[in-house]
Amino acid sequence: MTQDDDVVIYGSGSGSDSDSDSGDIYDEDGEFMEADKANGAYYIGLCGYVPEQPEPLLLSSISANAFFNNTHGDILEYLRDYSTTRVDKPAIDIMKLCVDDRQTYNVVVKTHWLRLFQRKCKKVYAERQKFINSRKHPRALRYRSLNGKWKYD
Repeated sequence: MTQDDDVVIYGSGSGSDSDSDSGDIYDEDGEFMEADKANGAYYIGLCGYVPEQPEPLLLSSISANAFFNNTHGDILEYLRDYSTTRVDKPAIDIMKLCVDDRQTYNVVVKTHWLRLFQRKCKKVYAERQKFINSRKHPRALRYRSLNGKWKYD
């Protein structure tokens, strides 16, 4: 070590540069993190509950560019490190911001509805695939060639 005021932090030996990854993301996205957020806009980030507040609050957010340029684990660590409160089980969500008259950043979590929509789409897709595969069956093809129409139309 030199005589300067350098501080060396020894990690657990895992070899990960998690602190520097979080700092690198902040260097890339710090202006977005510190900027005032627009009412009604959508954000990617962490939300959480505060005991006095019934609605979830925006704890931290990340820009779309930084989100796509970094790994999920690094983003989660960055959002947790720069969150306004401690988060036990952080999860990245899509949120719509609702700023109230006290300038509180309340959010409506949209990820929940997106998951429900995806689940419904998967079921519809599976049904259509089953229908298409049933028409590929040799018996169904023979029936159509003999009768000129599908069996169950």
